[in-house]
Amino acid sequence: MASCDLNEEIKEKLRKFSFSQAINSAMILKINRKENTVVVDRTIENATMEEFAKYMPDSVPRFILFSYKYVHDETDQYSRFSVPLLLIYFSPPTVQTYLNMVYTATKLTIMDQLKVAKVYDINSEEEMTTEWLRGKLKGYR
Repeated sequence: MASCDLNEEIKEKLRKFSFSQAINSAMILKINRKENTVVVDRTIENATMEEFAKYMPDSVPRFILFSYKYVHDETDQYSRFSVPLLLIYFSPPTVQTYLNMVYTATKLTIMDQLKVAKVYDINSEEEMTTEWLRGKLKGYR
């Protein structure tokens, strides 16, 4: 199964986003099936996991590139924080098998291009919570 192309325009957008060091910003990506390329669906500033759920389609996957401010100890006001670049692959249970395979193959291409810190798969909007993400990042340094 071949992955979709990352043309020079999208590569440049992704590079700029990954180096911007914007905090809690996200870029939602989708595949343009007619052109077999990855395109930006939308960008969100001051994003939360709960917000992403509003933008996820019922039967089509999406990639979420998320620059997330992770505070290591929320009980300590002086706690250090990190801003890892995360790739979240949203694949609803109702997605067509072929489409899921195309997105999965493309996920590897995006991971390779951007050198993301962490990659997570998620299957439902209900799972998209800040609590879920913090649980995944627990122990991240």
